Amino acid sequence: MIKSFFTGKGDDGTSGLFKISQRLPKNDPIFDLLGTLDELNSWLGLCKAYCQNLKTKYSELIKSILEQTQEHIFIIQAEIAGSKKALTHSDLETIERLIHEIGKSLTPAQSFFLPGGCVLSSYFDITRTIARRCERIFIKAHEGHNFSNYTVLTAYLNRLSSLLYVLVRYINQAEDITEKSPTYNS
Repeated sequence: MIKSFFTGKGDDGTSGLFKISQRLPKNDPIFDLLGTLDELNSWLGLCKAYCQNLKTKYSELIKSILEQTQEHIFIIQAEIAGSKKALTHSDLETIERLIHEIGKSLTPAQSFFLPGGCVLSSYFDITRTIARRCERIFIKAHEGHNFSNYTVLTAYLNRLSSLLYVLVRYINQAEDITEKSPTYNS
């Protein structure tokens, strides 16, 4: 018996969701959102895999944070696609606690920093920009789909980019990398 890795149902340029029987065109903003969340989750996976190269004793903790975040992204995707699964206010509070805890160990930022401190912090910077794009696409997709958990999901996606920012700074500091500010004149 040959198992297939495709159904062919999307060959007409449409795709389905859990909550509706009608298929939607693949260029609907909801699929842009789902695809960008998938991209974000893949970058989180790359960051998690790269943690094995860290000098810091906290690499296992960072990997755990990233894996928990990946689980949350899967819940968000399922929720957006119409599943009964939903991100909770408690999940939002968890990411906020993580941001505060990691942030306490950082030297205060006086300006923006140029990306590229090390490979992992650069990966986190890229992942942070994808999280910001997810947030923008989510807001656009909400206009046509009216997500019931909008407030929690919007806040979570906003906090996710903040979490990734503190991880950028944490990694740079843990790896003894001097963060460089842009040299433009204000």
